[in-house]
Amino acid sequence: HKLIMWSHMPGDFDDKKGMEDMYHEASKTISPGSIIALHDHPKCLDKCLYYINLIAEKDIGFSSMHHLE
Repeated sequence: HKLIMWSHMPGDFDDKKGMEDMYHEASKTISPGSIIALHDHPKCLDKCLYYINLIAEKDIGFSSMHHLE
């Protein structure tokens, strides 16, 4: 196994963090090569989809962790 650390934790799990906060972080810090930790828990789904769409608007591609191994 290979240890892979994330460079961004947008807080999709944090009830105190709103989508506006996530937008500001994504617009300032996400770039090609960033590793973003998002959660697949049902309570995070709306924020995850919102965040993914923000990144897609920046024309940055996606890959799974399997691709990094």
